[in-house]
Amino acid sequence: MVENPFTTFIDLVTYDAALRALQQKRLSLISEQNHLQSTLSLLERNAVLAKARLADLRKEVDKLERDLHELDEQLSDKQRRLSLVNTPKEYMSLQQEIEVLEQNKRKADDALLALWSALEEHQKVDKQRESSESVERDAVHTKLRELQQNLAELEQEIEKKQRLRVEKEIKTPDAWREKYAMMLTRVENPVVPVENASCSACFYPIAQQDLAALMRHKLLECKGCYRILYYL
Repeated sequence: MVENPFTTFIDLVTYDAALRALQQKRLSLISEQNHLQSTLSLLERNAVLAKARLADLRKEVDKLERDLHELDEQLSDKQRRLSLVNTPKEYMSLQQEIEVLEQNKRKADDALLALWSALEEHQKVDKQRESSESVERDAVHTKLRELQQNLAELEQEIEKKQRLRVEKEIKTPDAWREKYAMMLTRVENPVVPVENASCSACFYPIAQQDLAALMRHKLLECKGCYRILYYL
């Protein structure tokens, strides 16, 4: 049985529309996959920055504790020497040095207390962040696995449809197939149906005589957008 050329051509066009929808779905899934991977990268970057801040605070605490230890040693030395001086002038000089050291020590003590408070707060916040981001990370990994499975299945379906498309394309008249292929390079949907006596793509009204020809399964170009029109 010889197939109707019009029917085989419209079958190819309809098949391509379904194939494009699958390809668009694939692009959407890939975009979602990229977004999820970016989310994972952001979570990892946040963790690295938080740990770096904790390390910096610990270094500041360690340095200040060393400074305080040195101040304590200097104070002990000055106080020991104070008991050994022989003149009022030496005594006054050492006393002034001790007062300065004590002032510096009080400032260092206050700074260390503030640093310890900041470190403890940061550790508390970081622990909450780790807990929250761990849940989010697990959810993202789960979603990524689902996406990868969906993508794999979709790729198989697209590959199968592309193989079957060759069979449909062969059945289509050469002149129509060539024009269709050429127009596909310029517009996604080069062949569209007539709806309500108008082009369904640009809504250009179809003349009555052209409409009659289309009803006889003749293919015509739209005078508005130059797409191929057909009537079902």
